[in-house]
Amino acid sequence: MSRKVAELLDSRARHLLRALISEYIRDGHPVGSRTLARTAGLDVSPATIRNVMADLEEIGLVAAPHSSAGRVPTAQGYRVFVDTLLEIKPLDASEAALIHSGIPAAAGTQALLSNASSLLSCHDLSDGGLAVAAAESAFAGGFGMSIDLSRVAWNGSENGWTDVALLFSESASRLLVTVRRENHETFEAIMGETCWSRVGIVIEEQILSIEAIEGHDVIMADLAELKEAWQKTLWEL
Repeated sequence: MSRKVAELLDSRARHLLRALISEYIRDGHPVGSRTLARTAGLDVSPATIRNVMADLEEIGLVAAPHSSAGRVPTAQGYRVFVDTLLEIKPLDASEAALIHSGIPAAAGTQALLSNASSLLSCHDLSDGGLAVAAAESAFAGGFGMSIDLSRVAWNGSENGWTDVALLFSESASRLLVTVRRENHETFEAIMGETCWSRVGIVIEEQILSIEAIEGHDVIMADLAELKEAWQKTLWEL
């Protein structure tokens, strides 16, 4: 059935559906036409993308949580993605070695599950930088965070090493990861010589606290207020 549905889609619709689902899997938020216009790699306007999204919604592959939000994939949309659109690329040697280094040679199912569960969350820094990634990870997980900007890895010039740059520099290749306290040594060993740094801790208090390079609080915000501000931008789109 999913292959028959996929045959109804032209190349542009297939490309946008793949891009929408990939974006949604990565961030977990409804995907708007402006986001797709920026990230999908097609030379089309947001208006054209909205028309395609309307067609995809009509055949049941995407849905809008509410009128002012972007779209999310439906169960049928996921099925089309898995059966016909998903592109699986083989790991390169360094990626395979990184995975194998964290898995014991004789690991059973339980050991593999325990290894995977050491990672609690992972959010890229592509949309709003560290500040936005930390806020979204915190209110999505229901726990606060305390972060020290002086501990953030920085490879730029000394003049560029500022609170603003560390907070808001965007990069899809940088990730904010949380792990269980008891597993942090294992995770750090797996990371090995990869560029990484431990920048803070997860806390029970419902706040996001970010300390500036010089030691003063640059952000001290309640998670509920952050979430309300984040949702308000969706309502206004």
